[in-house]
Amino acid sequence: MLEIRVLRHPYLNIYVNSFVLPGQDGAVFIDSGLNGNAHLLAPFMNEGKALIATHGHWDHIGLHSYLVEKGAALYAHKGDRKYLENHPWHWQDLFGQYREDFDLPPARETVFRDSVGGQASIDCEITDGQKLSLYGRTLTVYHTPGHSDGSVCLLEEQTGALFTGDSLMGKGFFTGLPQYTDPTAYRASMQRLKGLSADTVYSCHNEPMAGNLLANKAQDGIDTTNQTEAAVKQYLEKTKNPVLRDLTAFVCTKLGKTVGGGACVTVMAHLHELAEEYPQVLPILKSHEEAMQHV
Repeated sequence: MLEIRVLRHPYLNIYVNSFVLPGQDGAVFIDSGLNGNAHLLAPFMNEGKALIATHGHWDHIGLHSYLVEKGAALYAHKGDRKYLENHPWHWQDLFGQYREDFDLPPARETVFRDSVGGQASIDCEITDGQKLSLYGRTLTVYHTPGHSDGSVCLLEEQTGALFTGDSLMGKGFFTGLPQYTDPTAYRASMQRLKGLSADTVYSCHNEPMAGNLLANKAQDGIDTTNQTEAAVKQYLEKTKNPVLRDLTAFVCTKLGKTVGGGACVTVMAHLHELAEEYPQVLPILKSHEEAMQHV
């Protein structure tokens, strides 16, 4: 019987999962978790190795460079190349540009630097619909942009396991909003996931769940995106000079969520889509565009 190992990496009183699929004369690693947890990978390091990235965010790539140094080929979608290869930009994109928009803990940057590991380059670009046959395991790639441009899900034929990375967030991980950079793409990806069949669903911030819950979880993501957009519009309808910090706090209060960097990312994504309808957001967009030019 084919095994699926879930490796849990604890941090900040929560956790991130990565996965190992032991196979014939080697193992497939799906994400690598946080730097400093190489001991979790040790039982699977003796033979061949392949590493597939569900996406490029810091808490999922901390041991990528370690695995690559040990001989693993890195498979990832080109949409997240910059997260993998440019960590100063990575920090600025997810956290640094929002320093004034939420109470960024002073230790957050230290945690990021310690956990993200070394930069790594993609060895094999993966594309939608591609079948990866590695060490006797076969996985189909589903490109599911929204959380990030290069987010993918992986469906293993032999076990019926669907690995969703951070694509399938439902109403949000832990106490936060679903984090996405493109609301329209995210809704489309969730709609696509609703049509997939899987026996078990493995995400990076939830316990494994039965495949028959997949469609409902994906619909939760669509519904929460719509609720978030409605809250953003409600704020903008009554505010001529919006402030991202106040707007993010308003949205999170409305939806019963905690304000954090991910919430800022999500609200900013809606502002990009709503800029034509609500031109008063243009100064916010310009300010953050300038912040990103400094890296």
